This record gives sequence, structure tokens and C-alpha cells, in this order.
Amino acid sequence: MEKKLSLPVAAGDEIGGWTVIGLIAGGYSGTVYKVRDGSVPPRFGVLKAHFGAEVCATDEDFGTEIAINAEQPIPGDMPAYYGCGKLADDTDYFLSEFLEMLPIDSETGEPLPMSTKELNRFFPALCEVVIRLHRRYVHCDLKPENVALRDGRPALIDFGCACRVTETGRRTVHCGSWEYMAPEVRDAKWVDERADVYSLGVLLRKLSDPRARRVHEALCLRAVANDPNERPQTVAALRDEFNAGQDRLAKLSVMAKWAGIAGGSATG
Repeated sequence: MEKKLSLPVAAGDEIGGWTVIGLIAGGYSGTVYKVRDGSVPPRFGVLKAHFGAEVCATDEDFGTEIAINAEQPIPGDMPAYYGCGKLADDTDYFLSEFLEMLPIDSETGEPLPMSTKELNRFFPALCEVVIRLHRRYVHCDLKPENVALRDGRPALIDFGCACRVTETGRRTVHCGSWEYMAPEVRDAKWVDERADVYSLGVLLRKLSDPRARRVHEALCLRAVANDPNERPQTVAALRDEFNAGQDRLAKLSVMAKWAGIAGGSATG
């Protein structure tokens, strides 16, 4: 694919009944803009155009991404699909729902650690969304920027690197974000859902506060093993081990609380 270097979209442009507000980001499969419609109050959306200096995805890859968004394999847990078309310069685009992003530290670019209570609610819910996706697709690019929030619940966005679960459950891909990318994805080898297990292991460590990180350290290390056979073999297995660790953390908290009360009584 020949890369287009002139900007096809600018703030104020009207596209498919939506007005472009501004640029959000660019990456592997296209450039993303925030848009709004003419309703009162306005409805916000996202326009993704197959354009950009960093774009490596082929026209066929972008067509697959459009198809996944139109298919809605995890309805309610991904942005609603609003349609697709071509810009004036024949660049393909599609429109989807705008969702709030996972909170990110503005200085480090890292996701903000969650409290034990928040993590206990959020991470299993995120795993459930990925488990649903794995009935049809492997995401292959799970990272903070691709985890959104719908009424506080996790949802997935950006399916530009996703691959369909075939009859063998595998296919090759070569895209994603390096820090969260499983070795088999980096090396464009055969991949399956264990590639998403790897990414979730990286994300779990970053979302954990120091106390939770100590409890889940062994699980995180196994999840990011170079050999897929040494990781939890499914996201469901990862979720179950996480829940067991959270139960241990809750028991430790109760024990520490009672030890403090007993110590106070003894000194009193």
C-alpha cells in the first residue's frame, strides 16, 4: 500500500453527517479523529481513516477491521458501528461510537494503578470481555489505549490487529504495541488466545498497586512467559488465578486489621 502523506481530514470537515472536532491518534491501521453529529445535545463518535505516516496495514487489513466493527462480535463491549465510506481522495474510513478511555498518567503515559477494590471489579470484567471476543477473534493488541470504559465497565476498541479464530485456532499476525506484544506476535509466528493472555499479564501488573502487585507477581510472570505453553492457557484460567490471588489479599487484609486491633488492646 502506498502511504498518503497529505492530510485528508481537518477540523470542521463534514463527513457522513458528522463534523470533525480534531485528531485523537495515529497508528498501525489508520488515523483516528473525534467527531460529533448535529443533535442537541451532540452525540460524539470516532472516525478512523486508512491514512497516516505510521500506517502499515494493507487495504485488505483495513477492510477486515471495518468488517469486525460491523459484525459486532461483542455487542455492548465494543463501540457501536455507525457505517463506512470513502473520503474525497478515495481514502477508506469508518465511523463508530466514542467511548471514554482508561485513565492514563499524563506524565508517564502509563495506566493509573487501581485500588484493590477497583481492580477486583475491573480485571475479571475485562477478562470476561476478552473471553467473549475469543469465540471469534484474538485481539493481538491489548493495551491501556485499547481498553475503554462504558459506564465504568471495560470495553475493547481498535481491532486493527485482530485475527479470526480459524479452524486450527491460529494464524500469523505482525502488529501491535511492543511492550504489550507477545513474542509470537512480534516474530509473526502462529498465534492464538495465549497472545492476549500475555498482554493482559502486562496490563495486570501496571494496574496493580504495590500490595496487589506482590500478591500477583508470580501470576504476572507466568502470563508473560516467552513460551506460550508456560502461560495460563486461556483467559478464563488467568481470571480464575487472579480471583484466587484477590481472595488471599482480602484474607491478609482482614488478618492485618485484627492484628492491629489485638495489638492496640494489648498495649491499652
